[in-house]
Amino acid sequence: MLKQSTQDELQKSASLITTGKEQRKGALSSRWYCITELKRRRAANSIQYCSGSISTAIKTAADTRRVQGGSFAWQAQSSSAMGIVKALKWAAPSVLTIGALVCGLTAVRLSAEGNFGGCVQCIFCACLLDGLDGHTARALGTSSAFGFELDSLCDLANFGVCPALVVHFWMRSLPEETSNLAQLIGCSFEGCGASLEWAACCCHAGCCALRLARFNVQGHAEQMDNQHLTISKIQKPPVSSAIVHNMLQRKMYFEGLPAPMGAAWAMFPITLSLSSKLTASLGAVGEAGAWAVGRRGAAATLFVTALLMVSSLPTLSSKMLKPESDSSHFQSRNKMYAILKPLMAGAVLLAVWGYPFETFLTLVVLHAISLPAGLVLFYGMATAALQTRRGKMK
Repeated sequence: MLKQSTQDELQKSASLITTGKEQRKGALSSRWYCITELKRRRAANSIQYCSGSISTAIKTAADTRRVQGGSFAWQAQSSSAMGIVKALKWAAPSVLTIGALVCGLTAVRLSAEGNFGGCVQCIFCACLLDGLDGHTARALGTSSAFGFELDSLCDLANFGVCPALVVHFWMRSLPEETSNLAQLIGCSFEGCGASLEWAACCCHAGCCALRLARFNVQGHAEQMDNQHLTISKIQKPPVSSAIVHNMLQRKMYFEGLPAPMGAAWAMFPITLSLSSKLTASLGAVGEAGAWAVGRRGAAATLFVTALLMVSSLPTLSSKMLKPESDSSHFQSRNKMYAILKPLMAGAVLLAVWGYPFETFLTLVVLHAISLPAGLVLFYGMATAALQTRRGKMK
């Protein structure tokens, strides 16, 4: 009995142990299941959260790209517009220079067709545009070496070659002139006279080229810009004091007759012949006894103009009227000058509109009067001021 009871107890203990193991195993399985399920749910939530975050990020990126794309498009349009404006600013002075060249070439064409009144107007338009291109470049801040070289090349064509050809065609259209000397040696204009006239035209064009080459090689433009009065980088000098200062600087004077004025001087005989006010009282060109210049007088004018262009004659410069090197006639710091400049320009335009040839003649005569004034100022006041500065330096 005792042995039987011991075996029963052992079986109960074994069954209890087995049951406990199964329960522990079930518990471990349940725990593992719970842990696995928890991990799975967390992973699912993480994936869902991440997918939501990713979708939100994608949406935000798309919105940002759409906004930035619009901003980039606006910036591209803005930069394109600014590029066009900048290109137009840089092209404006060169357009005026090319316009002057077109005027000179048109004058040659009109002279070949016999329209000498249009020739004079085209040459003076070329002079006007040549004066405006530099001031336009300084006003816009677009001065460059390219513009300087282009202006020099066009000046040779406008004021050297074109006026010579215009005068040549004009002299060929005049009646033949004979003198006692020509009759004595048996020479007519169609012979030696024509050769002399053509030599005068070639001399004018060649001397204009020499004058422009000398101006470029000597760096006269840069020297003139360095002579302006400077007080400080902040304070600008008064306009009146700056102009007086410029008058006393020897390097502010042109050396020789400027090319545009050389063209105006060369066109003087043609302009004189076209002035109805003067020819009515002084006699038409080509008439017997008339003092107005004809073929020989036009050839002599070309020779004199050519010599004046290559000479070392000091002449007044329009740069003397600028208070600073980078200033332009389109800009004025003084209110009085800001009012006077448009009024004077309007008065000249009205005079040109009503009496074109008489106005052109007046300008040429005024420039001729300025030559002795330039000599007096250069060798008198400017030289004395230079000697005073040298004495102070010693």
